[in-house]
Parts: sequence; C-alpha cells; structure tokens
Amino acid sequence: MPRAITANQVALKITSDRLGANHYMVGYYLDALAILYLKANDLPTAEADARHALTIYAETLPARHLYVASARQTLGEILLRRGYLAAAETELRAAWDINVGLAGPENWRTARSEASLGWTLIQRDKASEGEPMLLAARSKLVATVGLRHPATQQATAWLADYYKAHHRDADAARVLAEPDKR
Repeated sequence: MPRAITANQVALKITSDRLGANHYMVGYYLDALAILYLKANDLPTAEADARHALTIYAETLPARHLYVASARQTLGEILLRRGYLAAAETELRAAWDINVGLAGPENWRTARSEASLGWTLIQRDKASEGEPMLLAARSKLVATVGLRHPATQQATAWLADYYKAHHRDADAARVLAEPDKR
C-alpha cells in the first residue's frame, strides 16, 4: 500500500504541475488517493482528499458525472467507516443516483453504491429499507463482476453479518458458501 500511495502522489503532482491545481484530472487522482488511504485505514487523510476532489469537480465537471459519483462513493464509505452515518447516507444516495442515471441500474458501479447505501441504512436502524437493497446489490454484483470482486466480497460480508446479527445463521452460511460461477 505505501508504494501505491507514493506512486499516486507522484501522478497527482505531475498532473497538477502540467494541467493546473484545479483541473478535473487532479480530482481524479485525489479520489484514487482517497481510496488508497481508505484501504490503509488513514480515514482523516482519505476524507480530506475525497472532499478536495469533490471541490475540484464542482468547479470543472457537471454535477452528474461518473467521476463525481466515484468521489461521493469514496466519501460515503469513509464517513460510514468513521461512524457518520447520516452524512454517509447522503453521499451514498447521491453516488447511487448519479450511477443509476449514467451507468444504469444493473451496472456494477450502481450495485456497489447500492450495497454501501443498504449497509448504511441497516446501521441506521432502517433495515426494512437496507436489507432488500443490500441483497439486490449483492445479486447484481455477483452477476456483473463475480464473487471474487472486492465490491462483491464487501457486500457478501455485510449481508452475512446482518444475517448473523439477526439469528439467521442458515442464510449467512448460504451467502458465504455460494460458489463463484464465473
């Protein structure tokens, strides 16, 4: 992870030096860096980079753009991890809405946003809305990118955790044991 972060920082500096600090591609590299910091569990740095990317995008891209959806997804996942559930829900709903409109309801990006939003709703004690959303998202992810994709693995873990917490151990075991058909 440290090498990936360093390489992305170099790409960010080159892009900023060549295109200017407020070019949308700087936002792209900031979002990518935010994802790496999220994976490294440096949540304050990840959040700062995601917010910076969104600031640049607000000045350079339409509000409904896939790069904007990506950065809002990243910020939503960071906020979810940090426990800011209402703010996470806002960002993830926005990412989901943009993805549905631009990539389509069955696209893996949409399903990833839907899974994160479903889990956030479950965490906010809105399981009646969140569980079917998470279940549908996981099914879409399995169909589009397979069980080995990180987004599917995350959705699977969330769904299994939800089932276990609600004493639905057979459902959790079924989800965890599903073979990859890809």
